[in-house]
Amino acid sequence: MLPHEPTLPEDLATAWESVLSDWSSDAHHVAFIELCAVRGRLADAGALYRRAKELDAERAELAEKQLQRIMARALVMLAQHTPVARNSAAVRRLALVVAVVVAGLMMGSALWAVTRLLAAQGG
Repeated sequence: MLPHEPTLPEDLATAWESVLSDWSSDAHHVAFIELCAVRGRLADAGALYRRAKELDAERAELAEKQLQRIMARALVMLAQHTPVARNSAAVRRLALVVAVVVAGLMMGSALWAVTRLLAAQGG
C-alpha cells in the first residue's frame, strides 16, 4: 500500500518540486526537510519520500537516506520539547515527607478508631 500524497502549501510544494527536479542535490533535500520541520510538516515529507522510495527504484536508496534524516530531525525536535527533569533528590525528599504525613494520619486514625471501639465496649 502506497503512502498518501499530501497536499502541500505553495512554499513546500515549490521546495518539493526543486527536490524532484534535482534529486541528487543534497542541498535541495536538506532545505525541503528543514522547511517541513519549521512548518510542522515532517509527516508529509516522510510520506513523500516513502512514496518516492516505493514508486521509483532508482530513487529508493536516496529516499531511504532522507527518511532517516527526517527521523533524526523529528527526534531532535522532540528532545527540544521534552521538559527538563526536576531535581530528583528534591522530588524524593518531598515524596518521603508526603509518605510520612500520610502514614502519621493513618496511624492517628487507627488509634482514634481503636479508642472509640474500646470506649463503646467498656461503657
